[in-house]
Amino acid sequence: MVKSEAPRRGSIAPLKNVMTLMMLIETLKDRGVGLPGIGVFSGDSGYGKSVAAQYAMNKTGTVYIEVRHYWRQKRFARRFWKNSATASARHGRVPHG
Repeated sequence: MVKSEAPRRGSIAPLKNVMTLMMLIETLKDRGVGLPGIGVFSGDSGYGKSVAAQYAMNKTGTVYIEVRHYWRQKRFARRFWKNSATASARHGRVPHG
């Protein structure tokens, strides 16, 4: 039996959800003109979605919004705009609105 090495402290384990999210981001980047560019990454709590999202955001410059079930459209729109502007500033882009 082959034992796998434990990830080093501070490193990212090659998790299935990280790979899945990165594939979702690539799919969105490669989408056709005029198609929506919002992806949803959801699931039960405790499986590393937030860690995967943080990793993907740092690697790709994407916008991450953690949505709450009680939010209404106005609150989502405000959070989306705020996070888009922050991500754009971090990567030297100006958001269009």
